[in-house]
Amino acid sequence: MEYAIVLIGAAAVALALVAWVARSGAIGRLFDAVIGRVLNSAG
Repeated sequence: MEYAIVLIGAAAVALALVAWVARSGAIGRLFDAVIGRVLNSAG
Protein backbone atom coordinates (compact mmCIF):
# COMPACT_ATOMS: atom_id res chain seq x y z
CA MET A 1 0.00 0.00 0.00
CA GLU A 2 2.77 2.43 0.91
CA TYR A 3 4.51 1.63 -2.37
CA ALA A 4 1.44 2.72 -4.33
CA ILE A 5 1.25 6.00 -2.40
CA VAL A 6 4.92 6.72 -3.17
CA LEU A 7 4.37 5.95 -6.85
CA ILE A 8 1.33 8.23 -7.02
CA GLY A 9 3.28 11.00 -5.28
CA ALA A 10 6.23 10.63 -7.65
CA ALA A 11 3.91 10.67 -10.66
CA ALA A 12 2.20 13.84 -9.39
CA VAL A 13 5.55 15.59 -8.93
CA ALA A 14 6.71 14.52 -12.39
CA LEU A 15 3.46 15.71 -13.95
CA ALA A 16 3.73 19.08 -12.21
CA LEU A 17 7.34 19.44 -13.39
CA VAL A 18 6.41 18.62 -17.00
CA ALA A 19 3.53 21.10 -16.91
CA TRP A 20 5.81 23.84 -15.52
CA VAL A 21 8.50 23.21 -18.14
CA ALA A 22 5.92 23.22 -20.93
CA ARG A 23 4.47 26.54 -19.72
CA SER A 24 7.82 28.24 -19.19
CA GLY A 25 9.24 27.36 -22.61
CA ALA A 26 12.49 26.18 -21.00
CA ILE A 27 12.90 23.32 -23.45
CA GLY A 28 12.73 25.65 -26.44
CA ARG A 29 15.28 28.03 -24.95
CA LEU A 30 17.61 25.14 -24.11
CA PHE A 31 17.31 23.77 -27.64
CA ASP A 32 18.00 27.22 -29.11
CA ALA A 33 21.07 27.63 -26.91
CA VAL A 34 22.47 24.23 -27.90
CA ILE A 35 21.90 24.83 -31.62
CA GLY A 36 23.45 28.30 -31.31
CA ARG A 37 26.60 26.89 -29.72
CA VAL A 38 26.88 24.17 -32.34
CA LEU A 39 26.55 26.69 -35.16
CA ASN A 40 29.03 29.08 -33.54
CA SER A 41 31.61 26.36 -33.05
CA ALA A 42 31.16 25.20 -36.66
CA GLY A 43 32.35 28.56 -37.90
